[in-house]
Amino acid sequence: MGAQFVDLHVGEDIDDARFVWNGPVYTPEQHQQIQREQFEAVKRAQTEWFAETVTAAPIVVRVPIDFTPDAVPFSDPESGAFDAMNRNTSISRRPRSEEGWAPRSGVLQYVWSTPNWDWAAAAHDADLDDEAIRDLQQTLHPDDPVDRQQRIDPPGRGRVG
Repeated sequence: MGAQFVDLHVGEDIDDARFVWNGPVYTPEQHQQIQREQFEAVKRAQTEWFAETVTAAPIVVRVPIDFTPDAVPFSDPESGAFDAMNRNTSISRRPRSEEGWAPRSGVLQYVWSTPNWDWAAAAHDADLDDEAIRDLQQTLHPDDPVDRQQRIDPPGRGRVG
């Protein structure tokens, strides 16, 4: 917002009708909603253009994800359990239990069991495919058989793809 004066006359009488707003009036919440809707409409138009002009097919590429931990905030030498993480990933292990293990977390988790362990891994801001999970498992416990494998989506997040 701003004002620009071309010819200023100080002390001159001004008709009060000049200061009447006849346009729409919105609450801050309504204004934010209008802006969100306009932004979403622009995004929709842009992605429709891309789909029509370039491709409508999903564009998925394989990218390496480094699970090497830079912190291990929990480890239990007696049981062998641990939680290890870096800025983008986490890996956890617990002794195998009858019911398996579902870590409580607000991120997408991949869980599985080997004969001695229940495992969990998460890659923040990334979905891992079956091949990536197999590669991770082979790195963590080569040649151990895997069972009870599942993907656990956090509440409110459906499976993508």
